[in-house]
Amino acid sequence: RHEWAHLALAKRMEGLRIPRWFNEGYAEWAAGGWLSGGGWKLSVALALDGAPSLDSLSIGWPAGREHAQVSYLLSASVIEYLVQSSGERGLERFFDEWRRQESFDGALRAVFGATPGQLEGDWRKWARRRYGWLMIVSHSTVFWAILSIGLVAMVWVRRRYRREQMARLRAGEPPDAPVFWTPPTEG
Repeated sequence: RHEWAHLALAKRMEGLRIPRWFNEGYAEWAAGGWLSGGGWKLSVALALDGAPSLDSLSIGWPAGREHAQVSYLLSASVIEYLVQSSGERGLERFFDEWRRQESFDGALRAVFGATPGQLEGDWRKWARRRYGWLMIVSHSTVFWAILSIGLVAMVWVRRRYRREQMARLRAGEPPDAPVFWTPPTEG
């Protein structure tokens, strides 16, 4: 489906320059299920500010598998942002305007009211809210792991405090069998 989406986009925008991030992002988004396998990678990249800029993705696509996978996810999330903010009809209007103007930047301004830089800024804010730390923390495995570690730490601290408290109490008690209680020895 991914490759079919590339072909459909290339045919629709024939003769026009398609930014690499948009081409890959649209293909990932159109193929569906783009978050199912690596959504957590997108979350971590956004939370740790490890997400490359869209301009850098237009210049060169990452070679390593992990970096490339994050780049696909980032690019698809930009398309998802556009669809979330204007619907699929907005994306259709964008394609029509792009075709009419023969300018990606011009169509972006006309349909979404943003320059590429503004789009990236708005998308990053949206993506951090949607996929940032909250997504990582709310992911069930991570949530339960953090909760478990927190509970173990709390139990350990409480036991240590109780042990110290008991030691102080015992230090103030008289001994179980003081010397003056022992019966005299026959001798």
